[in-house]
Amino acid sequence: MKETLKKLGLTDYEIKVYITLMEYGSLTGREISIKSGVPQGRTYDILSKLEEIGLVSILPRKPKIFRAKKPEIGIKNLVTDKIEGLKELENEFLENLKTLKKKKLPSEKIEEKVSITSGKKEMWNYSRYFHSTAEKEVLGIFTYEIPLPFDIQREIALSTKKGVITNIITTTKINARIVEESKKLGCELKYYPVEGFRFLIKDRKEALIIIINPKDTRDRINIHIESPHLSKALAEYFYVLWKKAKTI
Repeated sequence: MKETLKKLGLTDYEIKVYITLMEYGSLTGREISIKSGVPQGRTYDILSKLEEIGLVSILPRKPKIFRAKKPEIGIKNLVTDKIEGLKELENEFLENLKTLKKKKLPSEKIEEKVSITSGKKEMWNYSRYFHSTAEKEVLGIFTYEIPLPFDIQREIALSTKKGVITNIITTTKINARIVEESKKLGCELKYYPVEGFRFLIKDRKEALIIIINPKDTRDRINIHIESPHLSKALAEYFYVLWKKAKTI
């Protein structure tokens, strides 16, 4: 638990105070200091900070009584606030990036790029990026045996609300619940058995080709290609399969 709270940004003293309140319930500042081992001179500042971020509530008595909010509420709110804060930073960075791009010389030649990474985490990072930045269309061939990560689902929902077409071919046996969840996000799904690789195409400008390790299906190589020519070719191949695929 301590390591998780550290990852959420709490200091050692804040963690000690918060865990003490969860263990003992309602306490005064003095009692918290004694039971947690945090110096009394620091305890009230820490309690004030924990109240500010929504983990602790204060009962207006003399002396004041402090108690931890239900973790299901307090931690969830803290995580939500951090997500929103990071989203604002992302938007701010992207706006600054637009300004930087405008400063490029008109004669500058932009080369097509290829980058190679490995692992599922990188695959989901690219997927999030494709869905969050698409303007017209996202096409994909994927295995649909487990639910999509929540943040990917959110980006797909936001994307389809903006009118972005999201067509997905699932390559394996169909999980009805997952398919129904995807349809609610605005995706159109079909089934067609494709072996050995997966891909994702954004606006026919960028593509992600995913090569699956036959010895370990959890392992994969991700090839990100910033090439309109290859992306268009992959999109044409996708729609050849789409016509053959079974409507779900």
